[in-house]
Amino acid sequence: MTVLRSLARSAGRALLCSPAVLLAQQAPQTQPGQEALQEVVISVERVTQTLQSYAGTAVSATQSQLDSLGLGNFVDLPALLPGVEISNYEDNIELYVRGIGSNANTELGDPAIDPHLDDVYVPRPRGLGVAFFDLQRVEVNVGPQGTIGGRNALGGTINIVSRKPTLGRWDGYVEYATGDYSHQETRAALNVPIAEIAAARFSVYTSKHDPFVKNVGPLGNLSGWESQDDIGGRTHLLLQPVERLSVLFTADYLRSKGTGSRGVDFFNAATAGINFNDVSDPRQVYMVAFNPTQDTRHWGLALNTTYRTGFLNAQYIAGYRDLHYMSDHTTSRDYAFPGEDNIIVQRGGLATPGTALAQTYMSERYWGNYSALIWDTTSKMHSHELRFTSPDGAERFTWATGLYYFHEYQDVFLGIPLDYNTNLPYLEFNQGATNGESKSAYADLTFAPIKRLKVTGGVRYSHETKDRSGFNFIAGLNTNGVAIRTGTPGFEMVFGGATVQTGSNDAKYADLRFRTSYELTDDKLLYLLVATGNKAPSFNDTVDVDPAHPGTHLVTPGVGPEKATMFEVGSKNVFRLADRPLVFNASAYYMRYSDQVFSSLIGIAFLANDPVGEANCLAHNPNLPCPTVTLNQNVGKSRNMGLQFDSSYKLTAGFNIAGTLLLQDTKYLSGVVTDGRRGSPSGGTLQVDLTDNELPLTPHVTLNLRVGQTFGVPGGSMDWVVSATYKSSQFLTAFNGAPGHNGAKQVTAVDAAGVATAYGPDLMRLYDRVDSYTHLDLGIGYTHEKSNVRVEGFVNNVTDEAHATQTTIDTGTQEFVFNPPRTFGVRMQVSF
Repeated sequence: MTVLRSLARSAGRALLCSPAVLLAQQAPQTQPGQEALQEVVISVERVTQTLQSYAGTAVSATQSQLDSLGLGNFVDLPALLPGVEISNYEDNIELYVRGIGSNANTELGDPAIDPHLDDVYVPRPRGLGVAFFDLQRVEVNVGPQGTIGGRNALGGTINIVSRKPTLGRWDGYVEYATGDYSHQETRAALNVPIAEIAAARFSVYTSKHDPFVKNVGPLGNLSGWESQDDIGGRTHLLLQPVERLSVLFTADYLRSKGTGSRGVDFFNAATAGINFNDVSDPRQVYMVAFNPTQDTRHWGLALNTTYRTGFLNAQYIAGYRDLHYMSDHTTSRDYAFPGEDNIIVQRGGLATPGTALAQTYMSERYWGNYSALIWDTTSKMHSHELRFTSPDGAERFTWATGLYYFHEYQDVFLGIPLDYNTNLPYLEFNQGATNGESKSAYADLTFAPIKRLKVTGGVRYSHETKDRSGFNFIAGLNTNGVAIRTGTPGFEMVFGGATVQTGSNDAKYADLRFRTSYELTDDKLLYLLVATGNKAPSFNDTVDVDPAHPGTHLVTPGVGPEKATMFEVGSKNVFRLADRPLVFNASAYYMRYSDQVFSSLIGIAFLANDPVGEANCLAHNPNLPCPTVTLNQNVGKSRNMGLQFDSSYKLTAGFNIAGTLLLQDTKYLSGVVTDGRRGSPSGGTLQVDLTDNELPLTPHVTLNLRVGQTFGVPGGSMDWVVSATYKSSQFLTAFNGAPGHNGAKQVTAVDAAGVATAYGPDLMRLYDRVDSYTHLDLGIGYTHEKSNVRVEGFVNNVTDEAHATQTTIDTGTQEFVFNPPRTFGVRMQVSF
C-alpha cells in the first residue's frame, strides 16, 4: 500500500497521456470547427464498441501500429500493451496479465489467459505467433471473463482479430520487408467480391531470419536458437444472402520451423560470479552435438454465422484446431564466457582443469554430448458455441445467453536420452490419450433503470473434465561409475520398466459478473465491476503408494481449479483542451488469486488412506515415519492491487501523444511450497513459505509513452512514431531470488516439517529478479497517395536492451529466455 500511495501521488506529475494505442475510427462527438476524437475500437464483449464506452479495462493494437515499430509476434506485444507479459519457450506462448498466467505447458496444463483466433479458443497456442498477418487488431480483455462467451478465463483473454471480406469491392495489397539477421518477409491479401451476396479474402505470409541466440562455440556449423522460417495462409468466405443473415467460413494454415526457442543457461556463469542482469549481450551460447530443429504445423477451420430478427439475434460459432509439434533439442545451452571450460570440467568431476584429460573430456563429453529432448505432440480440438442476444438497437434491456462445448484430444511423446551418464540413461513420457472437455452455460443481462445508468449481472456454470492414459518410462542402470552413451544417433533402449499413468479429474463451478456504469455526460463514464474466474482442473502423475508391492496400489492425485476475483472501479473521460479532445481514463483494481497450484510436499499416508500414517505426518516429528512425495497442489493465495491511468491527446501540426501508467502492488498471502532449486541441510525435500513475496512478472511501475506525427509532403504524407516502455524490477518466479532476499540464499536450517527457518549467504544461481529497464522502438513512413505505395523503416529495441522474460531454475540449471535483440528493417506496401 505504501508503494501504491507514493506512486499514485506522483502519477499526475509523471503522466499526461496513455495507452490507448490510437486507432483511426471517427467518433461524431464534435462541434463544427472542433477536432474529432479518434477512437480505439474493440470487440472484447463480442460487440463492436469504442474503448471509451467500455466499462472495463482492455488494450488493443492494430496491424499498422505493430508494423510501424517492427513488431510481428506475441513476444513483441508487451512493448505496447501494459500489464501484459509474454514469452516463448519451446514454441509455447506463455501469457500473463497482471500477474495471472501459467507456464504449465504439458498436456495437463491449460492457459490462465485464454488465447483466441477470431473468437475461437485455442488451447495450445504453439505456432500461433505465425497468425500475425492481415490483422485488424490484437486485443486483450483484462480480468476474469466468462459470462459473455467462449471458455471461462481465469485472468483475461487475448484475441487475434483478422481482416474480414468486404462485399462489393476489389482490393488488396502486396508487401515486402527486409532487415538485419537476414530477415525476409512477404505478405499479400486480396478481397474478391462474388456477385452481390458474397465475398472472399485470401492472405498469405512468409518470414525468415537468422538465429537471435548465436552459437559462438567451436562447432561453428551448428545453429543457435530462435531462427525463424514461417509460412501462413488464411481464407475467409463471407455469405450474406439477405441483410439479416451472415455466414463466415474461415480456413487457416500456420507453419513454424527453424531452431526453436529454449533459453540460455547461466548456471556456470553464476558459479563464476556473473549476474545475468549485468551482461550486455546474453544471447551467446555454446551449441553442442547437433543442430536443434523445430517443426510446428497448426491449422484450423471456423464457422461464424449470425441471424438477426426483430426480437433476438442468434449466433453459432464452431471451430476446429489441429496442432502437430515436433522438435529435437540438445540439453546444453550454456552462456559463453571466458574460463567456462574449467568450470565445466570441475562440474564433471572426472578430470582436473588444465590437464590433457580435461581437454579430452571437453572434446568428447561436452562438445560431443548428444543428450536431447525429443518432442512429438499433437492436439486436436473442436468447440461449439450457440449464442442468443438482444436485437440490434435494444437500449433499456440488452442481454446475451449461450451454451458452449469444447473437447481436446492430445497425444504426447517426450523422450530424453542422456548421453555419457552413469545411472539414468533414458526417460520417456508417452501419454497416448489425454482428453479435456468443457461444458458451460452462461447468461448476461444489462438493464437501464434510468437514462445513463446501466446495471449488468452475469452468471456462468461450467463443468470441466480431463483424463489421461499412458506411461512413464525411466530406465535406470548402475554402471559402477562408467558413463554409457544413450543419446548418440542410432542408439535404441532395450531395457527398463514403465509406470502406467491413468488419471482423471472434473470440477463444476459457477462464475459471476456484476457491473454498474453511469454516464455523467456523453463523454464521461463511471463504472464498478466485479468478476470471478476459474482455471480448469488437472491431476498429477500416478504415484505408487505401496512400494513393497509394486503396481498394486496406484493413485493419481487430482488438482483443483485455480480461482480469481477482481474488483475494479474506473472513470473514462474526454475533455476539450484548445478545441481538441483530451482522453483521460483512470481505474483502481483489487485482484484476489486463490488455490494457486504449486509443487508441495504431501505424506503418502494421506494418499493411501492410512490413519496411523496420517497422524505421524501431522505430528511433524522427524522420528516418526512419514514417507512423502512432491505433487502439484492448490496451496497458494495472493493478491494484486493497482492503479492504471490512460491518456491521449492530439496536438497541432499533426502531433499526437499517448501513454499509460500502471502501478501494481502484489503479495502472496500464503503458500508453503517445494523448492526444487536448492537442497535441504537436513536432507529430504526442502519447503519454503512464500508469504509476503511478490507475484512474478508484476513490476511495480509500468510506463508506456508514445509520440508521433503525421504531416503532408509533396505527393503524400510522412509520419513518424517513438514508443518507449519503462518497467521497474520484477521477479520471474514466486521464490523472489534477488541479492539480500531469502529466495536467493542458501538454507541453513529447517523445522520438523522441512520448512526453511534460517538462511546463509547468497547463491547467485538462484537469482531471478530482472532489473528495471526501458524498451525503445522507432518508426518512420511515407505514403504516396496516387500510387497507393507506402514505405516505412523501423528499429525495434533501439538500445538493444536485453532482459529475461522466463526462467527455469533447479539444482543444476539457471536458464533464461530473453526478449528479441535490436532489429531494424524497411517495408514497402503497394495497395490496390
